[in-house]
Amino acid sequence: MSRFKMLDHPADARIRIHGATPGELFNEGLEGLYSLMEVPFGERKGATSMTLRAASYEELLVALLGEALFRATSHKTGLRTIGISVRPNKKERMLQGSFETYALGEAGREVKAVTFHRLRIRQRGGGWTASVIFDL
Repeated sequence: MSRFKMLDHPADARIRIHGATPGELFNEGLEGLYSLMEVPFGERKGATSMTLRAASYEELLVALLGEALFRATSHKTGLRTIGISVRPNKKERMLQGSFETYALGEAGREVKAVTFHRLRIRQRGGGWTASVIFDL
């Protein structure tokens, strides 16, 4: 007789994001992350800027969302976009962003990680789309 039983567990969540430009797409990814976390924004703390580089748009998006998740869980700080520029060059993709920083309340849902699973950014018609899966 077994002493254990396998139980289903909803271990991940997926969001689909859209933007007219890569910068808008990445901003919607941030908004989607905070919505998924069910985290309330408090008072404004200041501003920050960042530059990220990666070999692909997918790696760049995971880097941005991973940084936002780290700040949210470790420093209780959220980012609201002032401006994001995402540009390709011959060797890499580069993101330059300016953000307002905000104090965050307690998250209603724990998000553990941003994943590469089935992540693909596509340019279609007049815009950009992606689906991102998060580990819960």
